[in-house]
Amino acid sequence: MSRTKQEIRNYLDSLVGRRVVCLNNRALDGQCVTLVKSLLAFLGCPTAWQARGNATSVASNYVRDGIAKNGKGWLQVCVNHNYARGVGHVWIDLSGETNYESNGAKPLTVTKGTRGYDQAQQIVNLDQWVNFSEPAPASGLPAGVVPQQGTYHIKVNGLRVRSTPEIRADNVVASYDAGQQINRYQGFIDANGYRWVVYKGKSGNWRYIARRSLDGKQVFGYCD
Repeated sequence: MSRTKQEIRNYLDSLVGRRVVCLNNRALDGQCVTLVKSLLAFLGCPTAWQARGNATSVASNYVRDGIAKNGKGWLQVCVNHNYARGVGHVWIDLSGETNYESNGAKPLTVTKGTRGYDQAQQIVNLDQWVNFSEPAPASGLPAGVVPQQGTYHIKVNGLRVRSTPEIRADNVVASYDAGQQINRYQGFIDANGYRWVVYKGKSGNWRYIARRSLDGKQVFGYCD
């Protein structure tokens, strides 16, 4: 099995703010190595949950077992051997895009954009598990968007419409208040910690508006 780049982005984004469960050893829930194991399982590695040592040795053992290759790639596993007084730390880096770590910037929790690859002393890559041939968008939708039709009913004031599915100051194009609705939206996408309703605006450009956080703690409206 392999996954497209967008599928990998979406999966990692869905883990942000969560404690990742280690299926073969619950004592390791939320640890940095568990994030890598979880990603390997998502990629289809049959021995993803096998114990391969701590953060200082796990990347080398992935290479030993044929799961990873030495050197940089797009989907990178980064290691700092001196982190936490020699305990070590391992994290995921999407080359040129962003990074994800667990039990680093926030205890036992996945964070995004908090550990650059410049802090790595060792880098291996998982590119053999990546399908770099992105499929053509279904029904003309942007890559990664799941087709779905309906009406989005907004429950909060000042909910911002964005040109990309991420929270940034420079991608806001409009806003809606409680009681308003978006008719005939065309899909949704899970990205950057939120589920986004996707529709084409009057300008002809794709628009994204948050429906809820992926952890379920924030809900901005409902769809029917």
